[in-house]
Amino acid sequence: ASQKQLDATLPSKSSKAERQEIFIPVSGFVWLYPEEVKVINHPVFQRLGRIYQLGQTYLLYRGATHKRLEHSIGTLHMVQRMIDAVSHTCDKYKAKNSQSYGAPISAEEERFIRLGALLHDIGHVAFGHTIEDELFLINKHDSDERLNLLLLDEKKQWTDVNGKPLGIL
Repeated sequence: ASQKQLDATLPSKSSKAERQEIFIPVSGFVWLYPEEVKVINHPVFQRLGRIYQLGQTYLLYRGATHKRLEHSIGTLHMVQRMIDAVSHTCDKYKAKNSQSYGAPISAEEERFIRLGALLHDIGHVAFGHTIEDELFLINKHDSDERLNLLLLDEKKQWTDVNGKPLGIL
């Protein structure tokens, strides 16, 4: 299939005017594109809201209660700050030197980077590092097997209300 045919099958991207905000304690208000909100609302992503980012650390440090869901949204927020800094640096250098200091990040690249930040922990399970890295009881959270299970969901166990796995969304 040509790129044009492929692009025609994809939903159109939203504009910055359609963004939504969500509040998380560490980062404050984080803005999201509607497509990212759909990812966050998917059951595979929502399960991260039941997994503590720091395991049982909250039992000793009562404030250490954030979950992997909040961490992933916070990561998206930080990556956007990095994207903005790169864009600012490119613009600043171009204004001083009337030439580009490398190519600025395109809108498509920005969306891809943001999605990567949002999904970077999607394969985690509770106490994952302990049972993956120390006890070797299950495959790592970023193994192809685990990611295929969650993103492709051939058994249709983790689909959204429309029956779509996260990888299709």
